[in-house]
Amino acid sequence: MTNLLILVLLTNLASFIMLGFFPEYYTGLLYFLVIIFIFGVLHILHQSKKYKFKKQDFVSIFANFLLFMLIGYITEIRLSLNPFGMLDAYAMWIGKGRMLALSILDGNPIPLWNQYWRMPNYPLGIPLLHADLSLVFSSVNSFLITAKIPNYLYLALLYLFFTDRLLEIKNPSIRWGFIILTGTFLFHPNYLLVVSDLCADFPVSVTFAIATYYLIERDKKKSQVLLFLSLSLLTNLKSEALLITIVILVFFFFLSYIERRITKQFLILGLFLLVAFGAPTWYLLAKGSFLSSDFKAINQSSPGTNFILERLLNGSLWLLVIDFFLKFYLSLTKGFLLTLLLLVLFWGSLNLRITVLLYLISISIYTGIFLLTSLDPQVHLEQAFDRIHFQLYLIPLVIFWKFTKDNEEKISEKLRLILNYANKLREQSK
Repeated sequence: MTNLLILVLLTNLASFIMLGFFPEYYTGLLYFLVIIFIFGVLHILHQSKKYKFKKQDFVSIFANFLLFMLIGYITEIRLSLNPFGMLDAYAMWIGKGRMLALSILDGNPIPLWNQYWRMPNYPLGIPLLHADLSLVFSSVNSFLITAKIPNYLYLALLYLFFTDRLLEIKNPSIRWGFIILTGTFLFHPNYLLVVSDLCADFPVSVTFAIATYYLIERDKKKSQVLLFLSLSLLTNLKSEALLITIVILVFFFFLSYIERRITKQFLILGLFLLVAFGAPTWYLLAKGSFLSSDFKAINQSSPGTNFILERLLNGSLWLLVIDFFLKFYLSLTKGFLLTLLLLVLFWGSLNLRITVLLYLISISIYTGIFLLTSLDPQVHLEQAFDRIHFQLYLIPLVIFWKFTKDNEEKISEKLRLILNYANKLREQSK
């Protein structure tokens, strides 16, 4: 999983540098991508030889593989019915990448930042992947097939991530329970739509899950570096994800400070990784506003017409936003996410309780941004509320995985007691 994460980051940075500043050498970029892909595969094969899998490990890996293959199959069915996914995907992500690539192939490259684009300040992580695909598959027919590759790339990343987490659980029964729980999350009908709509919400969801894991396991070797890499990737995926990235960094530095983990070298390394791999987004921020056109009224706000204050004091708007919040967390997800988090709050470690607090702050921020939309609030909520909150959807699953792993022995003992009691009842009934 780590290799694929680094591969995506290197691809993103190399594409930004070459396509943005040296487009005439785009063939060199393609050769570079082939080389790092080959090295990545060879490294994965080399690492896999070090693992000693048991029979139960192979069964768990295969079961998880079937789960994700089924998700891929459902995604293919949806895309065969609607190959364009959401039109937003073509307006803001795929279209940008394809235009950039075709202009380079035509010998008249356009700049990375264009004011005439819809949402010109949206991050370039996904468009750059589509640009790479367009350079290789320039015909319309082939590109309509390969345009879904970025989503499958992140689906593969999620599979590897959850497979690693699965193998950290030793008890076979608890492993199967985690597979079922993972399936319960991933097969939510509305989340499956997010997986297959070709926008950036699914990649953001996957990367948030990975970043949460490294935050929770920050005391492990290399976890801090991998957290910075995950957050660097998040900054290149979606504008609102940058807000939560800042929140995660605040939590991380605060926890590192009280745990006395912060050193000068640590700060320099973290800053370097964020600046280097987040370069595409910092470039866009230097070119224009961070805010998308959906929130242009904030920029236009003045002391005489304080848009922000008016919205924050609008009681009917608050009620409308809260109504959508309750529908998502109590109706659409059946209160399942909150139930898992309540279990963690009651019986989890302090580390996990702090992570739950991070999640609650994140969903509050994602809810609050709809108070400041420049669009019609009702329309914007209907279009984007569920999709945006599904970006944070996998965080409770990662938190509950850690809760399960921490309490594996207790849960195993409880399961044994339950099975023994069930066997006694069965014998008495004979």
